[in-house]
Amino acid sequence: MLQNLFIENYALIEKLDIRFSKGFSVITGETGAGKSIMLGALSLILGARADTKVLKNESRKCIIEGSFSIENYNLESFFSENDLDYEAESLLRREIAPSGNSRAFINDTPVNLNVLKQLGDRLVNIHSQHETYTLNDANFQLAVVDSFSGIDADLKIYQEKYFNYKKLLKTLGDLKDLDSKAKTDMDYVQFQFEELHKANLQSHEQQQLEDDLKLLSHAEEIKLALVEASEKLENSEINTLDLLSDIQKSMSKIAILHPDTEEISERITSCLIELKDVSRELNLIEESVSVDPMKLTEVSERLDLIYQLQQKHRLNSVEELIDLRELLDQQLQSMSSIDDQIESLSKQVKLEEEALNTLAMGLSETRRKSCSAIEESIINKLKQLGMPDARFSVLLEPMPELGREGFDRIKFLFNANKGSALNEISRIASGGELSR
Repeated sequence: MLQNLFIENYALIEKLDIRFSKGFSVITGETGAGKSIMLGALSLILGARADTKVLKNESRKCIIEGSFSIENYNLESFFSENDLDYEAESLLRREIAPSGNSRAFINDTPVNLNVLKQLGDRLVNIHSQHETYTLNDANFQLAVVDSFSGIDADLKIYQEKYFNYKKLLKTLGDLKDLDSKAKTDMDYVQFQFEELHKANLQSHEQQQLEDDLKLLSHAEEIKLALVEASEKLENSEINTLDLLSDIQKSMSKIAILHPDTEEISERITSCLIELKDVSRELNLIEESVSVDPMKLTEVSERLDLIYQLQQKHRLNSVEELIDLRELLDQQLQSMSSIDDQIESLSKQVKLEEEALNTLAMGLSETRRKSCSAIEESIINKLKQLGMPDARFSVLLEPMPELGREGFDRIKFLFNANKGSALNEISRIASGGELSR
């Protein structure tokens, strides 16, 4: 039910806000008062196309909003199928910019015009001498039969299962697409993984290797400097330790004679102890440094491999390469399990389809039983409207596959003339006959 209609900057209307109360509402007025303009504005939020000619002020956009109470319309599945938020009171909005661009919204979610039209067709029926749209619409005809048959509850159950079934089908299709792509990419992913796996990368090894390379590359220079320092400290004919030792002995002798030299003597002793310790450490370091061309080559080659892998994959550290290796391993495992997932999901889809077929056949049977009663009721009413020879029939045709309403396609067949063949109502009925 339309509860509120807001129109701004449309045709002759600057701004209009109408609230419809419950029951029957009538809008009357003289020719040119704007009744048809309001209907045209309403049609915009029902999915009709528009252009900038509808703008009253061409420098501002046109806004049409309609608030609908849809609690009893069984539209939950429609909202779910189109990823829309379902609300018992839903807002349809249309905006036409001065540039000609049009935007549509359902409950503040942007939608394309086709979705807006599908919802609009289920909310509003427009009847006039020349615009009896819904009577010719196959969906409306089916809705008439369903309403007469009283299968709303069963149809709602079917549509909920049908929506879940369609989601499963989409998931299955996505899996199959992924499987096809995965098989195309699998050789390349496998090659990349094996290359990284063979490299046997270890966390933090790059820094250690770079330190080792620096040491091995300058081993001779380092060793020479250490030997030279050690020689000057204690191994040369005139070495620092001997000289400092002699100084320390001299100062010790006079320390008891001159108090001011006692502290200096102690400081010299400390320096001597410290330098002896330094000399020992220099010797140890010098012994640990070795000139090893083979080790240098090994470290250089290892670093070259790491740098090549980083450049190839556009990464900056061994840790990132290890993460990539784990990701590739997961992808390979995922690829190998896709076939199992497809097989399992295919079985689930088959079971859902069988259950849907059962429900759809039940809907078809109920509809079929109602057809003769509908035909009799409509023919009786047409006779009361001055069409004694009118004939009317409901044709129930099966569709090749399951649809949102089940298996059935409905066609209303009609002929007002005695002895003439029945034909689809949209092809044979005149405007007056359609109105009746």
